[in-house]
Amino acid sequence: SLFWSLVLLLMMTYMSGTIITQGVVDALENEPDKQFPPELRPYFGTLDATMLTLYESIASGVSWRDPLWQLRDLSPLMAWVFVGHVSLVIFAVLNVVTGLFCTRAIETTQKTPELVAASIISGRHAQANNLRALYDKIDKNGRGFVTLDNIAEAMKEPELKANFHTLDLDTTDAWTLFKLIDMDRSGHISKSEFLEGCEALNGNATGVELARLHYEHRQLAQKSIPFMEDTGK
Repeated sequence: SLFWSLVLLLMMTYMSGTIITQGVVDALENEPDKQFPPELRPYFGTLDATMLTLYESIASGVSWRDPLWQLRDLSPLMAWVFVGHVSLVIFAVLNVVTGLFCTRAIETTQKTPELVAASIISGRHAQANNLRALYDKIDKNGRGFVTLDNIAEAMKEPELKANFHTLDLDTTDAWTLFKLIDMDRSGHISKSEFLEGCEALNGNATGVELARLHYEHRQLAQKSIPFMEDTGK
């Protein structure tokens, strides 16, 4: 696709160059006594010179305003052809080529294990820093731990609530969130507990987590069968 985009760019440059060159050559031959701009022939006197001028105009090799003024004095129609070509190439073709390069770069990154691992590690570091900053905002007094009341108050503040949402943490039930994070059931949450608990609750459940939950549920059901049988007797 990149190759065909370059082919399209070449064809457009050739077609626009042919039209402009033909118009310039006809004007120079039909009106030999007329005083034309001095730079007109170097810019558009031959097809290869015109194509080079068109290429330089989009590649910052020359300010496209300079050749445009030369054409405008010759023919407004040729000037509009020049403007149309530059606009179409810059806003359409080059954007497509840039998009293709970006897509290829993203695909290469996704297929390289080292880059994927580096991206995951960088994301986890950033998430941990955000969680530490959030914990410090909740622990306003700097006690080193937060309680259920602190979590509930934090969820009432728009800024802190937005921070929870940014980290994909549900803020509809402060009590449930607190109990899930308070692993040692001490009634308060340390910073390490907060980081570990929020990281575990962040995002959707993975396949391993769902399989472990299913396994634990199956084990609990098997242990409950003898008890239920004894109860039935």
